[in-house]
Amino acid sequence: MFINRPCRLPVFGLFFLWLFLDGVVSAQESEKKISDTALRVPGIFNSVLPGTEEKNKLKFILHPHLGDISKRDYIRTDVGLSYGLSEQWDVMTKTRFYFGHGLKDASFGSDLGLADYEIETKYRIGEFLLPDWESAISLAYASPIGTPEPAVTDGLVHRALTLSYARPLELHPNVRIFWGLTTDIIGQTDVIGRLDDNDLRDSNQKFSGGFVYTQGTTNYTFEAGYSTTRIWGSTREDVYSIRPGIVFRVPPRYTLGSEGEWIFGAAIPVSYGPDGIDVGVAVKLRLDFDFKRMIRGEKKSSN
Repeated sequence: MFINRPCRLPVFGLFFLWLFLDGVVSAQESEKKISDTALRVPGIFNSVLPGTEEKNKLKFILHPHLGDISKRDYIRTDVGLSYGLSEQWDVMTKTRFYFGHGLKDASFGSDLGLADYEIETKYRIGEFLLPDWESAISLAYASPIGTPEPAVTDGLVHRALTLSYARPLELHPNVRIFWGLTTDIIGQTDVIGRLDDNDLRDSNQKFSGGFVYTQGTTNYTFEAGYSTTRIWGSTREDVYSIRPGIVFRVPPRYTLGSEGEWIFGAAIPVSYGPDGIDVGVAVKLRLDFDFKRMIRGEKKSSN
């Protein structure tokens, strides 16, 4: 076994941790907690939890991949919308564009383009099969667009079906345990892409579980997973992974007067698979805005 990449935290990551962690852990319990949809920050917390978007809520999502500054020539940014169709059903669509950030080989603003797009919908199905467990089913489709730079997409088509369960612990209601099953049917394309270490290129089944410990607007997360291509794929590859992390709402004094919800996350992903042992550090920021309020120019109530 070997370690492919050292565990490195970029300087800007240390800056963000110092800046945003200030005062966060002491957040009041009365503050509105982060929803399941906002808690899911890909790369920090990947699991699909049963909660859906509020009914009739239209949310604008802006998610720059800050880690690309140290790892890639281009910085990727996800832009999308999510909408609550009902109390149990929501839908989300987003696209990813990229451009050179100027700190590596690509000059600033160069090669601006679209990388891929994703459509996802989730429906809460209540206590399906298991009493006292919330559950939901999610469908997602993702595909590259055109011929993007190889560093900004995996070049694959994903058709994913996820069944997820979650429940709080009876003696510790601030701790919610969860588990889920995800089937990802992968299609190959002519697009040349880049996969991170231990990402699977073949159709696979993933079994995952973990917990979320909530204190106010701060969430301490832990995920463990096992993915295999032995069931749906044509290869025989297995990946074992764990991902401890933290996700919290950035305090208003750091949001530059913005009315949106700024979600900051950091995690230490560890995986073992075909590429050996991979240990990394992920730092991400996502901005969610009430799209209807943005259009009307309304300000958030002080209550």
